[in-house]
Amino acid sequence: ERIPSEEELEEILQAPRGKPSPMSSFLNLMSTFLFLTNYYIAAPTSGAYAAKLGSNETLAGLVIGMTPIAALASTFLYSWWTSYSYKAALFFASSCALIGNTLYALGLPCSSLTLVLVGRLLVGFGSCRSINRRYIADSYSRDERTAASAAFVTAGSLGMAAGPALAAALDFIPSGDVYWSVENAPGWVMTFVWLVYLVALVLYFRDPPKP
Repeated sequence: ERIPSEEELEEILQAPRGKPSPMSSFLNLMSTFLFLTNYYIAAPTSGAYAAKLGSNETLAGLVIGMTPIAALASTFLYSWWTSYSYKAALFFASSCALIGNTLYALGLPCSSLTLVLVGRLLVGFGSCRSINRRYIADSYSRDERTAASAAFVTAGSLGMAAGPALAAALDFIPSGDVYWSVENAPGWVMTFVWLVYLVALVLYFRDPPKP
């Protein structure tokens, strides 16, 4: 039996798991868009939120910083999890983001900065960018990865722009009580968005075939 050459072995190792479905690919990109939107949407109002809860506005840095800290820790978990299932990992990450945003929004009516911080920490555990990159690396052929990676970067950039823009738009919505104000409105909005995303994920996302 002929022994494969080095080039043939490399092709075998680089072979994708299977052609991903268009809807699964879209949901994979949408998750990174939503996470970065979620990350930046709280930036304009985090200082005012901390001040409204009786703390110093300088704690805005801590509120924002909780998310990347958790995202760094979650990377190791998702790197292992995606070896078995992308859908389960995405579902867990999105669920963390949904719960985190709910807690973030409830920080105002509960007068609790702790809820705000824990909420942003859970949003960080919803960081799915490592899942998205692994999905592209494993699901696309070598010729398709450049375009898929460019789409991934574009989705992230759009999310970085959409977050502050959405926060600015929410400032025009009338608010008059502790359950809906300009400070905690981003939490409620992102809770609803992640809920819709979770439903779509369950119904339409399919793991690519494994070799």
